[in-house]
Amino acid sequence: MNSNEVLFPMYFTKWFLAFVAEVTEGEPFGGPDGLRIGDARLPIVSKADGDLGIVINSLPWYGSLGGINSETPIVASDRIELLQQVESKVFQESATFMALNVVPTEMPYIDSYRSILRPGIEVRRRTQVTELPNSLKGDAQTQLLNLLHPKTRNAIRKGLFQEFDIRVSYAEDLKVVNDLYLLHAENMAVMGSPPKPLSHFISLKQHAPEGALRIIAAYCEGEMIAALLTVTVGSTLEYLTPVIDQRFRSTQILSALIWFEMLDAIKRNVRWWNWGGTGWTQDSLYRFKSRFGGVPIEYLTLVNYSESGLKRLNQLGNFVPRSLEYFYVFPFENLQRSGC
Repeated sequence: MNSNEVLFPMYFTKWFLAFVAEVTEGEPFGGPDGLRIGDARLPIVSKADGDLGIVINSLPWYGSLGGINSETPIVASDRIELLQQVESKVFQESATFMALNVVPTEMPYIDSYRSILRPGIEVRRRTQVTELPNSLKGDAQTQLLNLLHPKTRNAIRKGLFQEFDIRVSYAEDLKVVNDLYLLHAENMAVMGSPPKPLSHFISLKQHAPEGALRIIAAYCEGEMIAALLTVTVGSTLEYLTPVIDQRFRSTQILSALIWFEMLDAIKRNVRWWNWGGTGWTQDSLYRFKSRFGGVPIEYLTLVNYSESGLKRLNQLGNFVPRSLEYFYVFPFENLQRSGC
């Protein structure tokens, strides 16, 4: 993968920053485009909370992969000036917590980040990306099959064998969006995690360019049983929200939907399939993505914090206030070490 190529363009669009600011009720730094020096751009959002004070993220909302990036190689002086602006704003705003992602393409320049921001904690993160076959270089279906693990091929074959009704929507039908949300909420309940609110899906639909959002869904007797929400920006597809009715997990229909979407993406000249973040303890999820050709790419989140911020967090019992539930405040695995 070319280190100068923007693999994650959605996170640096004006519309995605507007979406994140809306659903988190935060305020973008530097106006609707974020901070910008030359071609280098940093989408960054802040929010003031009555208990914790000012928290700054790039970007908040489910670990969005925001950071400094550019469609052209960044001039070193522009990167330094941008980081100095961030450091200055953190100081001027008396921020209690700041989390800045260092995107994969910026990792070679981590020393500049460390010297200017002086983070208190560095958190290792990883995403997984599949490089899709080039449709101009042979049969796309054969190339894609060769990319997949044998167990994934078998799962796809099993899914394709099911006689479900497959439909594609561009999120223009609110009923489809609502049905996807209901399955998502059920899936998160099984995992013991809170779901993305329905309002977030609707807001995403309103902010994204026409045709960027796509929902492919499987139906049984007119009822949605599995679906996949993706967002395509440039030559990258974001694997955003997969859902499935628990009664149909064994059918492997979700693997079949991913297969259909990968083939369609190749036809649309999409080159990168971004699976999103994978936690270091999520072995089964990591394996699932890797068997679809997902290659791990590591990056960092740099966390700055004030002693007063840690004290306030301690007073709250280490629970982030509800108003900041979509912001990254502090890596909880480090709380005991920090004396909170």
